[in-house]
Amino acid sequence: MNIKNTILSEDKKLLPKIGFGVLIFLILLNTWQIFSVKNQLAETYQATDDAQQATSLIEEFANDLNEVRGVLLLPEKDYSLNEEEVTEQTEEDPLISNLATYIADLAKSKEYSQKKSEMDAYFASETFKALLANNNLANPENTYNIQNANGLTIMSISLSSDGVYGMEDYFGEVELSENTTSNLTSTIESTLANLQELTDRITTSESARTSLKNILYSAGTTYDAMRAKGISADNEIETDTGFSYDIINQDQSLLASIGLAKDLPDAIMWYNASTGEKAHIAISQEELSAKIADLDGSTALQNDISDKKEKIESMLQDAGFLKILEESSLSIATAREDDNGIYYDITDDTGTLVKTIYIDKHSGKVMVSEPDGTSSTELSAAVTDNTDAQKKNLNLPASLPDEYHSAADAEGAMNMLILGKNGSNVDTIIFANVNPDQQKVTMISIPRDLFYEDRKINSVYALFGMDEFISQIEEITGREVDHYILVDMYVFADIIDLMGGIDITLEEDLIDPSYATYDNGVWSTLYYPAGDYHLNGTQTLRVARSRHYSSDYDRAARQQMILEAIKEKALSMEIADAGTLFGIMKTVLEDTETDIGMDLALTYYVKYKNYSIERGNVMSTVNVLASEHEYVDYNTSAAEEVCDETTGVCETKNFVYILTPYGGNWDYIKWYFDETLN
Repeated sequence: MNIKNTILSEDKKLLPKIGFGVLIFLILLNTWQIFSVKNQLAETYQATDDAQQATSLIEEFANDLNEVRGVLLLPEKDYSLNEEEVTEQTEEDPLISNLATYIADLAKSKEYSQKKSEMDAYFASETFKALLANNNLANPENTYNIQNANGLTIMSISLSSDGVYGMEDYFGEVELSENTTSNLTSTIESTLANLQELTDRITTSESARTSLKNILYSAGTTYDAMRAKGISADNEIETDTGFSYDIINQDQSLLASIGLAKDLPDAIMWYNASTGEKAHIAISQEELSAKIADLDGSTALQNDISDKKEKIESMLQDAGFLKILEESSLSIATAREDDNGIYYDITDDTGTLVKTIYIDKHSGKVMVSEPDGTSSTELSAAVTDNTDAQKKNLNLPASLPDEYHSAADAEGAMNMLILGKNGSNVDTIIFANVNPDQQKVTMISIPRDLFYEDRKINSVYALFGMDEFISQIEEITGREVDHYILVDMYVFADIIDLMGGIDITLEEDLIDPSYATYDNGVWSTLYYPAGDYHLNGTQTLRVARSRHYSSDYDRAARQQMILEAIKEKALSMEIADAGTLFGIMKTVLEDTETDIGMDLALTYYVKYKNYSIERGNVMSTVNVLASEHEYVDYNTSAAEEVCDETTGVCETKNFVYILTPYGGNWDYIKWYFDETLN
């Protein structure tokens, strides 16, 4: 390409015709091209180590730009990339490294031996002994400590293995101006020369310490208040700079901490572990007993029981939960309580006792018992994996070929992953197939709990990145992924708000007592009766994420419904809404992870906006998946009692539900995609 020759060709009249504005555009365009090429070639350089080829291509574009600058009588610019980067060898030679390290260690060892000999000589000298005797001090045998007549260490000397002196007095570290024996000994002597001042400070600090210990460990207002609550002060902990005392309950849980700094004996630091409160208070019975009165001495078990009772009582007032009871023709009676538990009787519409849910006061577990009080089972183990029979189902073939080959996509088809992220894991996985022949977009939801390569599929992105995540999706589905878009759930809500909300229709009640909501200053739980709704971003996010009373299938189906509603809202926008549409695309591309640029996004919007959407395709336990559970070593909402067949010893194990392909055959998933898309 020779831009200068092109512009000055024939009768030299082309320049005036083009106009100054067009030339400026060419310069900007060419500058952008060079910037783009530089970035692309920088990546190529890293991948191929072919710096010469990158430089050559960049200089070719730079020459073209300078020809245009010459036409405009502008000075040439240097776009060269000739600065060479010197790459140092970072790999260590073991021989050189070991030799250097050995010599350095030898020098340190020599310095340590020399200084230790000098220090031993000083501590054994008549000068040092006389200094101790004159001040009524002592040096315990085989130590470098100095103690007063009461046996309290007022000074301590140390020597590290690399020959560095350290010195501490009662109040903490004493700074040495030089790391020499002469400086050490002079610092010791100057400190002892002011021994009376040091002694007075120590006496004041020790007096405060004694007063605090008497308040915490001897009968009095504070001690009696702690005993009444079943709490106590743990053993004193001394540090270089002060003393601390933990206030604990009967199960050793921390309730509060008290700190006394050696050099600030006039007040103590109070810390309430529950509220996070920090305060300086006087060392007095009155102030400490007031702080103790604010503490809750309940044990972790007592707090757990209280918390569970509060949650159950709250559910009994929740509109969504009451709707569940109404639809089930059940009711739950007011709690009754004894020394062993807190009981909630479940009765049917005839008043017959069906089950009893109770909180065991000895273990804190929520249990379910039969009407006669027998056969108690933990609630988490009594809950079954919820599935909805009204799903799109396929009749599975009895068997598949040993070597199953996925069918090819329709000519010109495009596959895209639409992903939703909450935190680090991918929560929503929708495989969208765009078929130009049928002018249709088919969405298939892949459950996040699908267990592949020894882990849930939704964790792959966080652990290994997008490339590996896409690679595993391609292996599972037998389909190539052309593009992807990963949207953070809260950016998703912003997009809905930019659009002015969306309209959806819920065919069934959406109830989720475990999903806390906060609207107009009021806390509640998620409950949308069946009907038509206009939702803002936050409300749409709630509908998309809720799954606890329904199933993962229902959740995936609602997410597909929401995507269709977004499409319908975009299509309903007029020309006047072009700015809004551009803002939406800008938000999507700036605040999401995708391999689709703005130009391609606009192209797809124009090309596919009138395509129909087929939704409701969800991989589930009623088509190609089976539900199992995997035992884990952390707390979950599901647990069961597992007994060893040999010893008969039983234990409660936590588990998570996972999904695997029917019969363990991953080809069934490829077959499902073929049946759905072809």
